[in-house]
Amino acid sequence: MKFGKNRVQFDQFEWFYFRYQNFDTYFYAGSKDIALETATIANKFVPEIENFFEHQLNQRIVFVIYQNLSDFRQSNIGLNTGDQTYNIGGVTKVIDNTAFLFIEGDQASLEEQIKAAIANIVLNEMLYGIDIKNKIANNTLITMPEWYLKGLISYVSKELDSEIDIATKRGILSGDFDNFNQLTGKDAEIAGHAIWNYIAFTYGPQVIPNIVYLTRVTKNLESGFLYVLGSSLSMLQLSWNNFYKLQYQNFDYNTDNPEGQDLIKRNRRNVEYYELQFSENANKAAWAENKYGKYWIKIKDLETGKTKTIFKREHKLEQITDYTYQIIRWHPSGKLLGFVIEKKGEIYYMTYNLESEEIKEIEMTALEKMNSFDYANDGLSLVLAGFNNGQSDLFIFNIAANTLANITQDNADDYSPLYINNSTEIIFSSKRNGEVIGNRNKNIVPTQKYNDVYVYNLKTKEISRITNSELNSETQPGFVNKSYVYLSDENGINNLYSAQIDSAISFVDTVTHYRFFLNQNKLTNYPYSISNLGLTKFSDENTFLYKNEEKFRLIYNNKLPRIVNSTNKTMSRISFEKKASKTPKINTTTIV
Repeated sequence: MKFGKNRVQFDQFEWFYFRYQNFDTYFYAGSKDIALETATIANKFVPEIENFFEHQLNQRIVFVIYQNLSDFRQSNIGLNTGDQTYNIGGVTKVIDNTAFLFIEGDQASLEEQIKAAIANIVLNEMLYGIDIKNKIANNTLITMPEWYLKGLISYVSKELDSEIDIATKRGILSGDFDNFNQLTGKDAEIAGHAIWNYIAFTYGPQVIPNIVYLTRVTKNLESGFLYVLGSSLSMLQLSWNNFYKLQYQNFDYNTDNPEGQDLIKRNRRNVEYYELQFSENANKAAWAENKYGKYWIKIKDLETGKTKTIFKREHKLEQITDYTYQIIRWHPSGKLLGFVIEKKGEIYYMTYNLESEEIKEIEMTALEKMNSFDYANDGLSLVLAGFNNGQSDLFIFNIAANTLANITQDNADDYSPLYINNSTEIIFSSKRNGEVIGNRNKNIVPTQKYNDVYVYNLKTKEISRITNSELNSETQPGFVNKSYVYLSDENGINNLYSAQIDSAISFVDTVTHYRFFLNQNKLTNYPYSISNLGLTKFSDENTFLYKNEEKFRLIYNNKLPRIVNSTNKTMSRISFEKKASKTPKINTTTIV
């Protein structure tokens, strides 16, 4: 083992395992539910990925499961192998036939990790074989650029979603992807995904396993593409670049650039910005910055223009960076800034007092992961999205009593809850498909691929569906000036929308029947996605984080943007009895 490569370890794990026909799942105490979920996902995707590559695995897969990234970083496995492709900064987290998984906060990300691990092991077996002699020979003779393997693994494990599409657009239009053979890290993965997507779109996905097979047979990367596509790598680079550039340039003709007050003058080099939030009572904005794992939480006073670092932690290391923490929210009083961090594998809810500069912390022992949280109007409780027992659910945390109550106890992933309507309701986005909540005895509910917006009533303990989109997601919802607001990737870009529920007479027989529909207004039409929306409780002041091809922009506005265009979406049919109460009786028929 080389000097400086050993890990700082806080815990000792007692390992258990389940053995299945084609793989094993290793887990420690508290991870049994995740191990069972891993097995369910793997049983589905192992044969699917084998069929895609037209290759059947000759070795068992071993899944090693950690509850979080901090636990995974404690592992010394792989450090004495001499294989530099595996380390705490590795992307694929695979050694030979062993895949390392950790929880990122929802089942969707766990599924992506498992699919990526399976694809990685299948590809390594196809290209390099399984015995030592073949591995040494093929590793010596076949030189792979990073985009080839990382991009293909990404292409197989997840679709070209808005996040990948925006990152591709940023790289293409800035010129960063002009020479894709020189790309490394995340850039190589994004560009590689776009290249393989272009190949599948142009020539059909069936050519991909042929390219991989001929690359191994000829021991030459160029020959694999030339024999199958009839095109050299240089020609491929030119054609895929022009393909995407033309699409993105045509799209940008009808878009607008964001308006508002920029909170920072320039970006720090190699720093990621996230979790931008604003307090109307304090007239201050807060956000997090991260550079190779070291992070800062900063506050800017909009009156004085001064920026102050109130918290910093960790060190700059070559490692997998966890951008799911830190989570930031302003207390309704404006006197406290709440934030959530992870240290030594444990979750801590912390508060910073703006007057005394004192920091207090509460350990959240009942959760494996937190994704977001929000304060009630009185500041005495939190609603949060967290991961526990293999599920991503909503919880209410009583700060004074230090108690946690589970609201949604089911298999549907729930995200970004906010208190609305004087803290009598909770708005959130979810992958559930219907107005159904699970419980301990029945935790399986219908789910879907995309996120819709729902509202949970704290008194009736029922949920109402606000959006019903089949091909796009609505995320980071809120409620401003009697309108629902959210981000939607309806056109492939996360833009801001508002919506109001309305009704109209449909027909009349013994009772009057009404159509129930959503008046949806598009508020922004930006060329790049809004990555973080910060809404306030008592006004329509807001902040959002935006990144174009050049830099991050942290933007403040004193009101929501004006309407770009509007659409009506029929949701369901509602009947009102003429002499009955005003409460609508909702029929089961849903109109899309």
